[in-house]
Amino acid sequence: GQVLDPRRQRLIFYDGFHNTVWTLPLEGAGTWRQLSLPGALPAPRRYPTLVLDESRDRLILYGGIGYGGNLRAEVWVLPLQEPTAWSRMS
Repeated sequence: GQVLDPRRQRLIFYDGFHNTVWTLPLEGAGTWRQLSLPGALPAPRRYPTLVLDESRDRLILYGGIGYGGNLRAEVWVLPLQEPTAWSRMS
């Protein structure tokens, strides 16, 4: 999934297969940067829903399909202020 972070003028990309988060500045020649995320991580997945909660300055990750075709129904939140880490909501 990917979202636009207008506050920081960047694109945020969640790679559910490799379970990584990348950012790309929208100004200048920018280069992709992988966020360092300590602690618990969402299980790898394909086709998750990723949304930006602008009022709380965070990403919300929901669902997707895990290995073996099992559906993921949990919600994860990632604050966008650094330092940051995923936390499971359900």
